[in-house]
Amino acid sequence: MPYQVRTLMKIVVIKSVLKLPFVLLIINLLLGCAQEFTDEQLALFEQSNHKPIYVKDPRDQLTARFFGTSTLLFDDGEEAILIDGFFSRPSIFQLIFRPLTQKSRKEIKEILDPVLRGKLKAVAVAHAHHDHALDSSCVSLAYDARLVGSSSVLNLYCKGKPATNVFETNNDVTLPNQTEPNDVYVGNNFTLTAIPSKHIVPSKPFPSILGLGESIEEPIDSQSHLLCYNEGQSYVFLLHHKLTKTNIVIYPSANINESVFRDSINQRVQSKDGAMWLFMGIAGLSSIAPDNIMASIYKTISPTYVVPIHYDDFTRKTQGRLQPSIKQIGDFDLDFKALQSATDPNKTQIKLFKYKQAVILSQISNTK
Repeated sequence: MPYQVRTLMKIVVIKSVLKLPFVLLIINLLLGCAQEFTDEQLALFEQSNHKPIYVKDPRDQLTARFFGTSTLLFDDGEEAILIDGFFSRPSIFQLIFRPLTQKSRKEIKEILDPVLRGKLKAVAVAHAHHDHALDSSCVSLAYDARLVGSSSVLNLYCKGKPATNVFETNNDVTLPNQTEPNDVYVGNNFTLTAIPSKHIVPSKPFPSILGLGESIEEPIDSQSHLLCYNEGQSYVFLLHHKLTKTNIVIYPSANINESVFRDSINQRVQSKDGAMWLFMGIAGLSSIAPDNIMASIYKTISPTYVVPIHYDDFTRKTQGRLQPSIKQIGDFDLDFKALQSATDPNKTQIKLFKYKQAVILSQISNTK
């Protein structure tokens, strides 16, 4: 049965079960659960032990910027890498009732051009859910950056047009999940490894209608419903910056394929003298044995810094700042405390990034 037909049937079944009054009740509950950062939570971002080094003029520095969820921009002034491509942030109402809409290439450039210093070489996508991949093909086309992702990600078109500069990490029709990592050489300054991983299993009321472990078998674009955006293969990314010997691990989901992660990292992290940064998705971390998850990660890598990501409400526009997710998806207090309890402060510092501000990861001039 064709993919779009199966997806349409899924939508019809859901809509038949979720009668309008019940849907409206769900929306009211979700909107009513919208969270704002408290003064106490905002104070965490300013504490000296959690505040990173921000920079307004980042010349001769490797920097990172956080755009919410797990969209991250790494830039050294010559070259840049984007992890995920999600800027549209459709509302809950749109997610349930309407096709998703992407940012245009012009809108993408209006967001990235003011902060982009180097040439954008690649957009690497963790998996094909909308909150990671929705705008990724549009970013790729806007900058002729290589789109790195599974076949499901490559089937997400930008307003009907496919990305042309692509690297397929695996064909998701071959699910169950891949175990072999992919090394992608992007530019002269960065190397990128896509390491197969696992998506966190969401709690109620977000079951497997989200297409966990399912692929996107036919091209779709912004005229498609949320339920078309199946997971495909999930990845963790290892990014190595050659000039500063900085190793960066991006872990979008709080779940782990321990042996694949360990073997991939051990084979590829050659330099131990550079800084190690871990960007860790913490949505739902408190609900899935966080000590075990983090212990498994810390047993493989010894990060100098760990940065929480994927804790924000991705159904709300940023308006210059992020807000914590609704508690049905993740609880910032509990998830952040779970990360703290599993992290040895004598070995690793937890840093909280503000939206879109440049943070120094490493100095370049001292290493040339």
